[in-house]
Amino acid sequence: MFTGLLIALFAIVGAATIVGGGMVLLARRTDELEGTPDRPLLTDGQAASMLLERPITDLRVGDVVQTGGSDYLVEGVVHYDEDGHRWRSARLLDVDKELWLTVGLERGSQTLRLLEQDNEVEVTGYPPEKLIADKTAYTQEGRGTATARVQGDVGPAIAANDAALRCRFWRYNAPGNATLVVEQWGGNYRVLRGEVTSGADLEMIPGS
Repeated sequence: MFTGLLIALFAIVGAATIVGGGMVLLARRTDELEGTPDRPLLTDGQAASMLLERPITDLRVGDVVQTGGSDYLVEGVVHYDEDGHRWRSARLLDVDKELWLTVGLERGSQTLRLLEQDNEVEVTGYPPEKLIADKTAYTQEGRGTATARVQGDVGPAIAANDAALRCRFWRYNAPGNATLVVEQWGGNYRVLRGEVTSGADLEMIPGS
């Protein structure tokens, strides 16, 4: 009889411990979501950003990039692959202003380039070792051929050549952070010119 009472007593104590521990965990979780005097309230947006936070080097269609006081929507992304060396270039659009954010063009680096298409520089045939754009001399520092796949809207210069999805490219730099990239898609050339940036003035808001 006495043994039976002990067993019953231990069972009651154990159940109370489990329930009490569960209540403590529930209270802690409620504090995190609702806030306490010494813990600020977590809003739905903050909770979502914690779950969806990605670096700007992982730009995707639907993300928003804030720079220069404007919000740019990532309309499309081009993924390049040059024999295992992969990089990407995102098309950013704010109303009628277009920018391109290129990530990792050099091997072994995550260098960011913020570029605009320069229609004043004409390229035909094989691009020269030096190019002059807006009175700045750019020197060729790399070139190659890559396969590419596109996501979203990347503009007519690339979309018109989806069947080939082969890109020849030439990378140029100038003193300071000035940089220029020439791409050949089929019979079309495009020149992208801008600057290498640290990313300090760029902020990305994940879209998904």
